[in-house]
Amino acid sequence: MQADGRIAGDRVLAFRHAYATTPEDDGGLEHWPKGGGLCVRDYPALTRLHLEYRAPGAGAQEGTSDSGAANDSGTGGAPARGAEAASAPVASTAGPGTVRLSAGGELLVEAGLDAAGRQQLAEAVTTYLLDTPDGARLRRAGHLPLTLVGDGRTARFQDRARGYVTVHSRSSLEALEGAVGMGLDEVRFRSNIAVEGWPRWSEEQLIGAQIHVGEVPFAVGGPIVRCAATHANPATGLRDARVMTTLTRTLGKAEPAFGLLLTAAGPGRIRVGDELRLST
Repeated sequence: MQADGRIAGDRVLAFRHAYATTPEDDGGLEHWPKGGGLCVRDYPALTRLHLEYRAPGAGAQEGTSDSGAANDSGTGGAPARGAEAASAPVASTAGPGTVRLSAGGELLVEAGLDAAGRQQLAEAVTTYLLDTPDGARLRRAGHLPLTLVGDGRTARFQDRARGYVTVHSRSSLEALEGAVGMGLDEVRFRSNIAVEGWPRWSEEQLIGAQIHVGEVPFAVGGPIVRCAATHANPATGLRDARVMTTLTRTLGKAEPAFGLLLTAAGPGRIRVGDELRLST
């Protein structure tokens, strides 16, 4: 965990539109609204991109890797999985590092995070998107040229200024899959933590509670109201699942909510297989 309560390595880089290259102030907090840059909600073709971050002196770390999860048959707690980062993982050594982007197994660009490398990365992503159905949006006035911001280490580009840590239940995901009528890769939801062992939708009863994930204490905030990013297939970049309307019309939820927002109440580490339990 970072000192500010965000997951280290989560959303450390962002491509911003020309009109939104500096953060906004949100109640004294730095905020980068996702509408001011590239996001899956507006550019679903981004899901086809595969990112690797190579820290100086270290091997490649994948920004879309799936670490797996442990099993749990109990009901008092459930193992949590650190989900895929939406951007490059935290660098393990000093220096700018290298970003590698590919699509469909084809290398698009490999460049550093110095000024020249950032320009190469922005140009490569621009070229890629302009050749997709998302290109029309990118061509709108004020959107180009793109600028790559972030230091490649510090998590700061979450959807909300407060940051938060996000969690969802795999049992609830199974229920949602049944209602949608197709399998849903949990990458669609980009949660920091996925939990096994809970009854379906029981996580909604935790709102307002205090919990621990491994050694880290959290306050459970509200539900995560989802957007059209969840409709995009991570493999194809096409919108092929009506997640939001299924949550409200089929499952009867007041909002298209899936998962919970957590606020860290202290430092520490979260590991694959950690138990999520109510604080005493």
